[in-house]
Amino acid sequence: MSQPILRLSLLLPALLLAMTLFAQNPTVRTLNGLVSGTATADGKVAIFKGVPFAMPPVGGLRWRAPLPPMSWEGTLECNKFAPSAVQQPPAPFFVWSEEFLIPKEPIGEDCLYLNVWSPSVAAASQKLPVIVWIHGGGFMSGGGACPIYDGEGMARKGVVFVSINYRLGVFGFLAHPELNRESGHNASGNYALLDMIEALKWVQQNIAAFGGNPNNVTIAGQSAGSFAVNSLVASPLAKGLFHRAIGESGGMFGDRSVGLYEASLEGIALVNKLKKYTIAELRSMPADTLLKYGGGFSPVIDGYVVPKDVHSIFAEGKQNDVTTLVGYNRDEGFVFGEPKTAEQFKADAKTTYGPLADEFLRAFPATDDAVAKQSQKNFFRDMAFAWQGYTWARMQSKTGQKKAWLYRFDRVPPGRPDLAEHGAFHSAEIAYALHSLPRWNRPWEPLDQQLSEQMSSYWANFAATGDPNGKGLPKWEAFNPAAPSALVYDKKTGMRPGLEQAEFTVLDKWKEASQPDLAKFEKKAFESNGEALLYRILYPDNYDPAKKYPLVLFLHGAGERGNDNEAQLVHGAKLFLKPENRRDFPAIVIFPQCPSNDAWHMGKADRSKQPVVRDFDYKREIAAPLRLAVDLTNSFIASGVADPDRVYVAGLSMGGMGTLEVVGRYPDLFAAAIPICGGGDVRAFGDAKRKLPVRLYHGAIDSVVDYKYSWEMYDSLKQMGWPVEYIEYPAVDHNSWDYAFAEKDFLAWLFSKKK
Repeated sequence: MSQPILRLSLLLPALLLAMTLFAQNPTVRTLNGLVSGTATADGKVAIFKGVPFAMPPVGGLRWRAPLPPMSWEGTLECNKFAPSAVQQPPAPFFVWSEEFLIPKEPIGEDCLYLNVWSPSVAAASQKLPVIVWIHGGGFMSGGGACPIYDGEGMARKGVVFVSINYRLGVFGFLAHPELNRESGHNASGNYALLDMIEALKWVQQNIAAFGGNPNNVTIAGQSAGSFAVNSLVASPLAKGLFHRAIGESGGMFGDRSVGLYEASLEGIALVNKLKKYTIAELRSMPADTLLKYGGGFSPVIDGYVVPKDVHSIFAEGKQNDVTTLVGYNRDEGFVFGEPKTAEQFKADAKTTYGPLADEFLRAFPATDDAVAKQSQKNFFRDMAFAWQGYTWARMQSKTGQKKAWLYRFDRVPPGRPDLAEHGAFHSAEIAYALHSLPRWNRPWEPLDQQLSEQMSSYWANFAATGDPNGKGLPKWEAFNPAAPSALVYDKKTGMRPGLEQAEFTVLDKWKEASQPDLAKFEKKAFESNGEALLYRILYPDNYDPAKKYPLVLFLHGAGERGNDNEAQLVHGAKLFLKPENRRDFPAIVIFPQCPSNDAWHMGKADRSKQPVVRDFDYKREIAAPLRLAVDLTNSFIASGVADPDRVYVAGLSMGGMGTLEVVGRYPDLFAAAIPICGGGDVRAFGDAKRKLPVRLYHGAIDSVVDYKYSWEMYDSLKQMGWPVEYIEYPAVDHNSWDYAFAEKDFLAWLFSKKK
């Protein structure tokens, strides 16, 4: 034997050992350092668990945008799941067994980690498609470590599969004025979405080392994860970080999200409940305490991460235009508590849907209690999941350039006769789609294996090419809004036209009817003694001039002065257009417009100082626009259409000052008043014979109208015996009206008052 051959024979065992060790302990260099993982028994899938994608969001980083992780020396062992986000201890409930739950330990705030399953770490040049999985759990529970999300099955189909954690509940979605202010974007509440965006940035920077293609990333999620995917598709901050989207049972086209100011009020309420005063104090509190007191949370329309409601973003074609695969499960509707009787359901439908009630009840019939119960389940399914997926596919197909595909999952998982009534329940499709049936303890039948093979192949094909179709699979036609159809997964997988079309149609009509239309405020001009005042007026639905209605006079701020009869509707008008408010508080609502060169009040201001120093003196002659607004109000009373015992006035900034002045001058005219960030002549209220209810709102750091003017008015009126309330918003500047309009009882308080 020659010397070289001898050396090779001696080296061969060492080389084989090294290859075996690599297969068992694959190592990858990320941007922050080396990570080592594990591998499946056959060595075909490398697994990395607990890879950090951001710094721990603890201490001073609680409720801040995530930061990239710190680099490390040596090799970081990534062979076990990192902590799931803070949440209640996992326990099986309803239809969800332990396979749908996170491990009992570890759980903690230091949770921003991800997991990778890759078939090609040793051949990173392959550039395989990537799926980033965003877990469900109602934004309150869950994590990337749930057995049902195991990525081995998808990796064996040639996909680099990534599951991520993100902050949950109060940690992921708390909004508060102080957080809005410190953010630099006047935004808060979407820390969970920012976590997901940070994870996607990590994928862009690192996934090539795991064999993935950063230019072919699909984001996918189920339930809350699907709501999140929909939000990311709508977010300009996520632009370019992914190229396709999969949404299983969820979307943000309804009313799931809340506005920034509504969410901030919830944050203020939480701070008050905890008897704390600042965010710094909350950042020092134990996580378990916050978990105990925190409520339900979800994505926020914050104007930054989510610029406006998702429906509008898609309607305007401003979404991230990516190919889309969405769907729902046939039986994922729930009825919480006792179902309504048929009569109750029909009565509620007539109250809520008004002129659409008959069509609604044809789509969701209530011929008897059993039928009504099923309709309630179907309605929940449609509003939360099915209509969301349908609308997503429809709007992407109409306003985007990329195609969409829609499915419905009908297969009832076998083996639990006690759960049979729940059918193809919420989450039942996950293990089929992710090829993870082995992780779910059920007596699977050949049909289930076939469905899983089909469904996961569609998912893998979609991730690879943007088209779910492939060899040996039933043809899945792209969604066509003109002839809606969906691929149904059941004993026979195939296309079905017109599924739930009656339900979806009436919900589309209701959505359209619910959109605020400022044109409903009619343009008018009031003339008196040669003077004119432009105004907009909203009449109640089904207005009857033979009846008497409450009347609201709303005075705008200085920035909305003009002669266009438009600008005065910028703030507050949409509140009166909400369907529930038009239903619950039918009233005549008047928004007059103050001319550009005038004001609602005669106060003087020293603008050389900040905040502006103001002098209010009601002994001066009343301003012409305010006098005309009073005359206009009296004309409706005189005509008999306005109830003189239910006339109200409200206003903001300059209009808040006008509100206090008109109350001070004419206290007998109004039943109640809401001045927002205003001020007035406290001396004028002492001689009033009638002391009407007044609720004042102001921002604590108002740099235009000092909060002291509202506080002094409150203090003086209180001492004079007026029924007065004062609400101050912490860390809020000169926009306290945004918070006031978001108060749930804003109109309820006003309309509850009567002379």
